[in-house]
Amino acid sequence: MCVSSPLDIDVATKLLKICADALSFAHRRSIIHKDLKLDNIMLDSDGVIKIIDFGIACVQEAQEKHEGLILGTPYYMSPEQKRGDDVDLRTDVYSFAMIMFEMMTATLSFPADASEDDSMSIDPLPLTDIPDPLIPVLSKALEPDRAKRWDNMNDFTQAYLDALPLCRA
Repeated sequence: MCVSSPLDIDVATKLLKICADALSFAHRRSIIHKDLKLDNIMLDSDGVIKIIDFGIACVQEAQEKHEGLILGTPYYMSPEQKRGDDVDLRTDVYSFAMIMFEMMTATLSFPADASEDDSMSIDPLPLTDIPDPLIPVLSKALEPDRAKRWDNMNDFTQAYLDALPLCRA
């Protein structure tokens, strides 16, 4: 999936609901995707949205250590993933919040001239160009300290949906 212009908030919300449901299904089975990005969300010929490329996914309790090897797409990786720490469900929450920001703004949350390598060592930019009521929801999902993040996709989605009516007020 590619976003060349910001998606309408209703379209972004529909995508959030579908993807959050799919991720929650995986998370209930302790599967962490670890490479969520727009390129891994597909719209098939029947109009069905799918999350693809579980190639580096892991079962939370059985994470393998690969000394010096950090896998994922840097623009979307959580801070703990960039450090090579163990990950949990909140890693996917972080990555999906980056996707939501990108869908709503058609930009990455990094300086325009930042390469993927640069994004490994710099923090995302402050959230702008999204409805004000959604800023605290996405900000919590993008907390560098995962202990301060939403615990799971259901909590993140519910907070987003609770804030949505305020976007239309």
